[in-house]
Amino acid sequence: MNIKSVLCELPSWPRYLYWIEDWDKYLLDRLGVLNNHAEITHTLRNGIKLKVRASTSDACVIAHIVVKNFYMLSKNEIKNAETVVDLGAHIGLFSLWTASRSKKAAIFSFEPEPSNYNLLEYNIETNKLQLRIKPYRLALSGKNGELELFKSSESVGHSLNFKRGDSIKIQSITLEDIFHDYNISKIDILKVDIEGAEYSLLKCLDESLFSRIGIICMECHDVNSENNIDSMQKFLKDKGFIVKRNKEQIKAINKLIVTKKVLKP
Repeated sequence: MNIKSVLCELPSWPRYLYWIEDWDKYLLDRLGVLNNHAEITHTLRNGIKLKVRASTSDACVIAHIVVKNFYMLSKNEIKNAETVVDLGAHIGLFSLWTASRSKKAAIFSFEPEPSNYNLLEYNIETNKLQLRIKPYRLALSGKNGELELFKSSESVGHSLNFKRGDSIKIQSITLEDIFHDYNISKIDILKVDIEGAEYSLLKCLDESLFSRIGIICMECHDVNSENNIDSMQKFLKDKGFIVKRNKEQIKAINKLIVTKKVLKP
């Protein structure tokens, strides 16, 4: 973020001040004037402490998840969730935020990139949420086994699909594996931010398992003419979801949930 970006975001800054306790340090972090990559901690007013790497994209997740609600989830949708799966958990804010707003949710967090995963584990432990958030150093895709993860120059954006410089070997599992290996009967909220692997992930999923997912919220990426945000929107509609879209963000609600609410006496 630069001065121009700060000025463009002025209408949102009351929400930054409302949610972020150390908003002055956060602003300096977003401006990139703090010691680059030094580990610092930001504190939200609801008590969440998030260790980040200064002057990187880490602080942006607070803007996306807390201030701007990019995943378009309502308070009640989070509050009523019992099982949440966080794919592309990064340093853990979505998982922490969900745990703070739903006291009963069991959260499964998956992040393959080692430095992100280390901060994910640290942030879970610092917030004393080890019993409710289970971290796994795994990628999600349509394949099992060892894959190449291409590293981004930023702290976000590491991808199985987009070849951006150096790569590392990581282990990948499928969404079907999550249901079977972790004994999950249903997923109330499935959050997906896996940099283009969302297509293979969902297109390889057994048809019967879509009915066991309540809400899918994702950041979707254009990969090619076949796999893009428009095609994902159509794919989820064809699978029985009501789809809401805001630019690259998609929220898909299983029609069975809506039907049950309408029919509930």
